[in-house]
Amino acid sequence: MAMNDRGLSVLESYDLKVLRTYRGRGAIICETNQGLKILREFSGSVQKANIQNDLLIHMKEHEGIQVDCYVKNVEGGILSYDRDRGVYTLKDWFDGKECDVKSPEEIGKAVINLAKLHKVMNLSYGESTIGKAVPIRDEYKKHTKELKKVKQYIRNKSQKSNFEIYFLKCFEIFYEQAIQIQKLMDAWDDKSYLEKIENNGQLGHGDYNYHNIIMEKKGIATINFEKFSLDSGVKDLYQFMRKILEKNNWNQDRSMVMLDMYQKERELGKEEMKSLWLRLAYPEKFWKLSNYYYNSRKSWIPEKSSEKLRNLVEQEEAKRNLVEKLSSHI
Repeated sequence: MAMNDRGLSVLESYDLKVLRTYRGRGAIICETNQGLKILREFSGSVQKANIQNDLLIHMKEHEGIQVDCYVKNVEGGILSYDRDRGVYTLKDWFDGKECDVKSPEEIGKAVINLAKLHKVMNLSYGESTIGKAVPIRDEYKKHTKELKKVKQYIRNKSQKSNFEIYFLKCFEIFYEQAIQIQKLMDAWDDKSYLEKIENNGQLGHGDYNYHNIIMEKKGIATINFEKFSLDSGVKDLYQFMRKILEKNNWNQDRSMVMLDMYQKERELGKEEMKSLWLRLAYPEKFWKLSNYYYNSRKSWIPEKSSEKLRNLVEQEEAKRNLVEKLSSHI
């Protein structure tokens, strides 16, 4: 939902002077006498937001990590209301640019930053529960079932678009991969791995991508922790690596540099390496494309979707070679 100007009345709830406001990032960026802030509409769990706030404060004040902490209002809360009872939050903001996925230097800084986050992100700074660590088999089993459903839907169509014809043509290649990796996931006894995550209260960012990594002149800032969850951090590392590798044709040297830089700051255990490999081996990009197609307006399929599918097929050999190389690490 786009923020309306009435939402600006919320700023009266804070003990700061607003000098200028402008739109950005689907929100309102505010120049204030206390630095840059960002005003957003809030929709989520209040309990989780409070845990997130404790975590962010700890990382900033005790670890010196740049994160987008909540600004408390004059009543000491992190949620504020406009005249129509709309709910908002105000957070610290940063003067910088998103991480450049083509810059080895910035990629390296982002990976080191992620490892530092994982070293200090745990529930000991916010006593509550946010659920259970999710077994990898459960996460991907749903994806595999959805792939089959999309295929059946397209096969039953009398008239098919170019995207749908090409999807069916390459479906078996990726579906067979999904089945094979799913079997390995099902066979993996990860009970002790999950118990360790839960007992230590280990947390992952949940959405660590280049959009949420801000390169400032004075360093690096991480934003948008709203999707944080119980996790060893492997899912964050996987998501970041996959995005970078997709944009660099699954370059093996780049993947090994990212792994090495992460592990210089935080070493991955054997089970974490296995989880990382399984995630990289699964054809998640193919599932993402099929899921986007199935949940969108199918009467018009953008050419970009067809282009992404073609690129995925073209990169398949490079990806397989990388996955095979990484198999020696598990």
